Amino acid sequence: MLNRTAFERELNAYTENAQTWPFALVLVDLDHFKQLNDTYGHVLGDIALKQVAKRLLDYCREGVQAFRYGGEEFALLLPKRRLNSAKRTAETLRAAIDRMVIKDRRRGQTLDHITVSMGVAEYDEHARESGADLIYRADQQLYKAKNLGRNRVMPIN
Repeated sequence: MLNRTAFERELNAYTENAQTWPFALVLVDLDHFKQLNDTYGHVLGDIALKQVAKRLLDYCREGVQAFRYGGEEFALLLPKRRLNSAKRTAETLRAAIDRMVIKDRRRGQTLDHITVSMGVAEYDEHARESGADLIYRADQQLYKAKNLGRNRVMPIN
């Protein structure tokens, strides 16, 4: 899993190179992560983060890259994808994460039903928007997903 610095470098490269257009950004946030840590402890919370990261990496095909964005947040760059295709990919990932079962064998704890919220945005090649503007738009969609009850991909249509 690549880090935030790598994400910023790649995003800048994408916005500056017309050969990567179209492309989309997906921001992923684990739902209720603080509550998960408070309830199950940081060990299981860390296991959950690692397992979600692994699941995201499992879907990194056709040039898709996954990054640790910060805390319990991840980012995906999807080259040659328009918004609808990126939303379908995000929904597939959301459902796969929702089906995960995580076990801490040392403590005998099981955590199922981990959910994530996702915000998706397609790079506006006509406006030649900045990476920061694209992040802002994806982040706005992520907040909508959270405000509508979490465990969803936004925008819907």
